[in-house]
Amino acid sequence: MLNFKTNFTVSLLAGLLTGLLTLSLVSCSTKDKADPYLNWPADKIYNKGHAYLKKNDYNDAITAYESLNSQYPFSAPSKNGDLELIYAYYLSGDSALALAASSRYLKLYPTDQNADYAYYMAGVIEFNNGRGFLEKYLPYQMDQHQSDNYQSAFNNFNQVITLFPQSIYAQDCRRRMMYLNNAMADHDLDIAQYYFTQKAYLASATRAENVIIQYPTTPASLSAMKLLADSYSAMQLSDLSNNAQKYYLENLNRK
Repeated sequence: MLNFKTNFTVSLLAGLLTGLLTLSLVSCSTKDKADPYLNWPADKIYNKGHAYLKKNDYNDAITAYESLNSQYPFSAPSKNGDLELIYAYYLSGDSALALAASSRYLKLYPTDQNADYAYYMAGVIEFNNGRGFLEKYLPYQMDQHQSDNYQSAFNNFNQVITLFPQSIYAQDCRRRMMYLNNAMADHDLDIAQYYFTQKAYLASATRAENVIIQYPTTPASLSAMKLLADSYSAMQLSDLSNNAQKYYLENLNRK
């Protein structure tokens, strides 16, 4: 049988070998992740990243832009690289990093003439983040898959048309905002209707009222007014129900 001293020696040697192996792996990993653009001029790194981006080689473009950002922060080439990095992250499939890059750009350059692009891309990313993988390619009803992403997308698009009304992205932002507005209204109306079927009439009335107030120009607002009248009627609130029914019929006749 091995004595205590022998066991201790074996354990110590095993520990040393494990440590040396770990250091070796870390060393190899560090070499693999070494910056290929270390000490390159800023313009040359940017041109390299831009060339990769034009060839749809997004991962190599990201490597160049990240190096540029690390070595020459706040320089003119880095500023241009930061903007293109948003697009590279997005098309590489990393929406989280794309959003972070957009946010970073807007914090660093909030009044920059290209900030409209950062807001627009943030909106597009959030617009798509509300969907699953298959939903991006198959028929899809946004109102049935409500997400906070849609409100964030709406807010970013709104920043474009408010701060940069002449932006080349403004028209697409308005189109997407209209779509999102209708989808969010339909979603709230679906919830109100569900509450009504469950005989939760107060909750139904509250949600229907929210549709009318928050989304008055959407088609869902008229259906919400009818549901509001029915909810009040179910709660035996005759005056409120009659008023809601009156407004519903007036607006129905205007269609």
